[in-house]
Amino acid sequence: MFANFDHVFSDENEATTSFLMQLSTWDKEELDEKLANRVQVSKRAVAKVIQAFDRLMQRNEKITLALKGELDGGRNEGGDNLWGMF
Repeated sequence: MFANFDHVFSDENEATTSFLMQLSTWDKEELDEKLANRVQVSKRAVAKVIQAFDRLMQRNEKITLALKGELDGGRNEGGDNLWGMF
């Protein structure tokens, strides 16, 4: 039972060990710089995901309104039908 458990998590343990060994070779200033860089990259990635989500939500709202006939009195700005929004 435990042999299978060890096999499944052996790759994870190797990755963790490798990362910890790499951390031990960095001095404090270098570590702070690398971690700060990772935080900045993560913040930018999260901001892009949030922007994409917001655009999707706005698009879905426009589509919903168009399907209900509530967008510009049943017509959207792009033409006579729903496809003008795309």
